[in-house]
Amino acid sequence: MWIAVAIVAALLGGLGLLLWQGARERRETKRELDRIKALSPPEARAMALQLLGDPELFQCKAASATDPLPTLPQSVTELLTRYDEIVHGEFWIGHSALVQPARKAGYRKIGEDFEFTELLVRPDSEAVYVSYGEQPPDEAPEAVATAWHLIIQVSGVRV
Repeated sequence: MWIAVAIVAALLGGLGLLLWQGARERRETKRELDRIKALSPPEARAMALQLLGDPELFQCKAASATDPLPTLPQSVTELLTRYDEIVHGEFWIGHSALVQPARKAGYRKIGEDFEFTELLVRPDSEAVYVSYGEQPPDEAPEAVATAWHLIIQVSGVRV
């Protein structure tokens, strides 16, 4: 009987440890995202441009066209003036996305992230919006302050 109690206690203790570690990781991730959100747009721009210059983090194809860009947020316009495409794993922003239809009405697609995730913008906002494929159509997408902030988040580099 005491063996059964000891086994149950050990299993519950192990489960408690796993839950505590997971909660700690979530808290650390939230703190890191809060630090990125707290960056001013000029600070985020400087850091993002530095990160984009690291070929270990991002694969960037220099812009070849000088065609005028449609109405886009300033940070996205600057990125697409410098680069035709920016890639980090499944994340990408590029000129080719501008001709693709956006999942959400009133938004313009600028890229994608992991499976079924679109990166969107609106002409009246500097924010970049992240729309997940499983989101209900009437649910507002997640907003990131600027494209610079999004680049920092995607890089995985701690601020």
